[in-house]
Amino acid sequence: MALRFANCFRGVLFNKNLLFFVVSNRRCLLSEAYSCHEAWRARLKNPLLQKIDPYEFATKLQESYDRNGTPTAVDLDILANKLSEADPLQLDFFQNLFYRYRHSREAKNVLGSMSHALIRALLDFGETERLLAVLRDKIHFGIFLDDYSANLLLNHFLTQKFYKGAAEIAIDQMLQEDFSHPLTRLLSWYAIDLRLKELQSDPEEIPNNDEPEDDGEMKYRRINYIAEPWYDDHFDIPTEKQRLGKALTIVAKLEGDTVLSRSFQLVGWGFYEKFDVGLDLMDKWQKSDDSPIVSHKQLETFGMLLENIVPKETPPPKEPGLLRIHDLYPFITAEQKSQYQQRFQELCDVLKKSGKVADNIAVEEELLKLLNERIKTYEPIDIAAQTKLFEEWVKNRTTLLEEQVQRYQLEQKKRDVAKRLLELKAKEEKLRYFEQRVKIALKISQQPVMKPIEDVVEEEQFVAPPSERKVSEVSKKSR
Repeated sequence: MALRFANCFRGVLFNKNLLFFVVSNRRCLLSEAYSCHEAWRARLKNPLLQKIDPYEFATKLQESYDRNGTPTAVDLDILANKLSEADPLQLDFFQNLFYRYRHSREAKNVLGSMSHALIRALLDFGETERLLAVLRDKIHFGIFLDDYSANLLLNHFLTQKFYKGAAEIAIDQMLQEDFSHPLTRLLSWYAIDLRLKELQSDPEEIPNNDEPEDDGEMKYRRINYIAEPWYDDHFDIPTEKQRLGKALTIVAKLEGDTVLSRSFQLVGWGFYEKFDVGLDLMDKWQKSDDSPIVSHKQLETFGMLLENIVPKETPPPKEPGLLRIHDLYPFITAEQKSQYQQRFQELCDVLKKSGKVADNIAVEEELLKLLNERIKTYEPIDIAAQTKLFEEWVKNRTTLLEEQVQRYQLEQKKRDVAKRLLELKAKEEKLRYFEQRVKIALKISQQPVMKPIEDVVEEEQFVAPPSERKVSEVSKKSR
């Protein structure tokens, strides 16, 4: 199935009485209907959101923070939904509010609609770099993708041919271990494949070790404790190629046991630099009765990745406190590389002789065909689900706001009652003064008696100023 093409008008040229349109064809994956623009804009017709000016509302939230108050989850949800009407020049101010909310105790009650609204607003503003930075910084912003926002971003970046951005969305899904949605899985797979093709022509990535330049001088710095680094092989994966490789192995494995999925799974292990796992997979295939099993092109790509890997020598052990995270990155020695290459050649020969290598399969075309079939199946399902979800978010927001207003009213009533009780108590004391006069007089008589001053002795004594008193006292003690 051929990809849809959308005509995008880049500009308009005027020449006397003639009108020319500059047209560019952009390859689109998801249809325009998938974004559900009308259903998404319908939420702004809610009376709750119509009354709110985004800048004035944000200013009140800022004042609440400054008074040691904490805006609620529904407050930030309203702000995110009104962000699309704000001035783009004020985005730094709005972003800081979401940052402060993430560091408050209320962050545990965050609503999923807030993240979705924030992502859509930044995408509409064209703030892709800001959006990607916010998505990366989960600690300080806590913005997570849902299936529909992930699909919108993947489609947007792929349409713009910004494959690095699309690959970042796929990596984010991998780090969250969420490829449950079939359409998200295929879009991520396609984005990873295109990005890896770009990276194959680039020089090898060098991980940032965050080590200062050694000037030969020993420097000491006091620390509270020595942190022992730990490499988790997930969030700590150093290079983009390795992260994409791990994501590719996951999505390909989830797509079942086909020639296409097996082929890309093998390539994923190669980019992930887990060549031993890839070779174990090939060894498993040679014992299988299926035929064909793997694409010849992807088999060659795995061999090329193994050939291009740079071996390293085992470093000497370091003392506690000198060990850093980059010292724990996995590596392959020259001996291991030689063993892997020999085993790879043997397994390739066995697979080819048994007819398990497909020579005439175009994996890229097959992937694209599978993606378009998946889009055709899940687009109408997702469109209906999004429309229903937007309505649920509006109802939930209204309910939460009503509950919040009721809580505020109840608290205000409690304060009013307490204030009224104090006023009544003071008034009662005035009205019952003559009845309670004896008790009041008794309380006064029970007050402690101050001893009168009987004698005053005048002495001539030098009193030093406050700044010199401590010095003089120390000098006296030393004598």
